[in-house]
Amino acid sequence: MYPSHDFLKAVSASLQAYLKRFPEDADHLLPLTEQVARGEDLCSRKNFTGHVTAGAIILMGNTGRTVIVANRSLGMWVFPGGHCEPDETPYESARRELAEEAGVTEVTLHPWHLKTGSPLEINSHPIPQNDRKGEPAHVHHDFRYVFLAPSDVQVTMQPSEIEDIKILDINEALKVRGMDKAASRMRLLEG
Repeated sequence: MYPSHDFLKAVSASLQAYLKRFPEDADHLLPLTEQVARGEDLCSRKNFTGHVTAGAIILMGNTGRTVIVANRSLGMWVFPGGHCEPDETPYESARRELAEEAGVTEVTLHPWHLKTGSPLEINSHPIPQNDRKGEPAHVHHDFRYVFLAPSDVQVTMQPSEIEDIKILDINEALKVRGMDKAASRMRLLEG
């Protein structure tokens, strides 16, 4: 188990590796960088300055297919993902969320992540106020990872987590709002 200080270390290491690879994102990620420097609890859902979430882009063999889910809270299609737990690294959270939302457990982290130590994307974005949850508007710092799965992997919607699920071509899925940077970076995985 990782205590929360180890979660912060994992976030910091991933952020440093990411910014080394993608220095053009430094300004966009300045609020996250400052939160890390202050040692904030980035795993707490009550940290409304911003907290870390994790997303999973799954590549289903060589079929060119992936999975997207209808997020109940946001009312939009997204890649599987969600909040991190203090005993996980961000990529472990992405893997867990993929299992929780789509029933997919038979995956491996893409070798590009192992080589670089970096997520494919870190996307800091606003989350609207949610009166039902009693949450003010806040920021999610979403660490996005790519996972490989067999072509015939079984996908099962988990209705307690999401409203709907789709399997579609990766190029169509990457047109989902907010995925433009991930889409442009997918070519990095080919080399």
